Amino acid sequence: MDRRDWLFGLKEIPGIGLVTVQNFLKHMEKHINQGLFPDVSQLSIKDLRSFGIPEDKARAIKQTMTEDFIAERYERYRKAGVQVIVDGDEAYPPLLREIYQRPYVFYVKGDIEKLKHPSIAVVGTRRATPYGKRAARRLVSELCAAGLGIVSGMARGIDTEAHRTSLAEGAPSAAVLGTGLDIIYPRENALLIDRMAQEGVLVSEWPLGTPASKGLFHLRNRIISGLTLGTLVVEAGMKSGALITAEYAVEQDRDVYFVPGSIFSEQSQGTLAEIKNFPSQCVTSGVEIAEKYTHIISRLRPSSRKPSARVKLTEDERRVLEIIAEKERSIDEILELTQYQFGHLHTVLLSLLIKKQIQKTPGSTYVSIY
Repeated sequence: MDRRDWLFGLKEIPGIGLVTVQNFLKHMEKHINQGLFPDVSQLSIKDLRSFGIPEDKARAIKQTMTEDFIAERYERYRKAGVQVIVDGDEAYPPLLREIYQRPYVFYVKGDIEKLKHPSIAVVGTRRATPYGKRAARRLVSELCAAGLGIVSGMARGIDTEAHRTSLAEGAPSAAVLGTGLDIIYPRENALLIDRMAQEGVLVSEWPLGTPASKGLFHLRNRIISGLTLGTLVVEAGMKSGALITAEYAVEQDRDVYFVPGSIFSEQSQGTLAEIKNFPSQCVTSGVEIAEKYTHIISRLRPSSRKPSARVKLTEDERRVLEIIAEKERSIDEILELTQYQFGHLHTVLLSLLIKKQIQKTPGSTYVSIY
């Protein structure tokens, strides 16, 4: 068994958590560096106990970790159409690898490449108001139009609106579940979960058969934020789990954004409190967020930025696009040719970036994509 098999096997043994894996890896570092892992039969319970592993877990590892066990588990996931991703795999998302207490093993159903697409986490209350749902749809639509993907947690309320909108927009979409990938939760999202597996990607840190549990939902929030450039909280009460995701984002040195809500709404008290403490993190449109990542969006492959046939341009946008289509232009050249006010031209250029008609170069000039 190699390192990958060991990590996968440990994940599949009930009761073996992240701390146990970390203790194991710490004491096996010598073997990892050599690319060798001894057969578990060569390790006594005393050896495992010396790694800081409690006796009950050491016995479970000793009794369970065999090549037959590993092979049987791999086959189980193959039949379920689930990919097993282990830290060290080429498919492991780079952003997720950066976070503290990253998952050593997680499971995927769908297109795993979508997890590498620049994305924003969109989270919020399960008890979303009509305002919150509308705000989620609007901002997600704008983020998708800019070329960003969407990651959320498939919970009721804001999460559901984020997933439905991103899939409708044809954007890279991911749902991080707090259960095993074979557990449908919440039940009313069964069709949405199936669609996400077909058109997006489902992610879980937990083995097949793992039921819903409050503690697991809190833990999965670090993965939602860890997969993304930033986290957008649309609507959240004072004790909302969405604020836990925002806290993880801050710990991971990722951006955080909050949508203002009604002062009379219980579901907005958490976001309003955060905005009061951090007013610069208040946003009212997806455009504000997308503007921060134009340098990343512009590096996407053209096929990832292909606009839909329904993209509509204003008269000013068409005029500016024609000027840029002729050749690469600086903003000063465009100002001179259009005679627009600087503020208005900036708005037009940003809109064209969002609509994926132009891109900004490292030299701060603009070029047409098509």
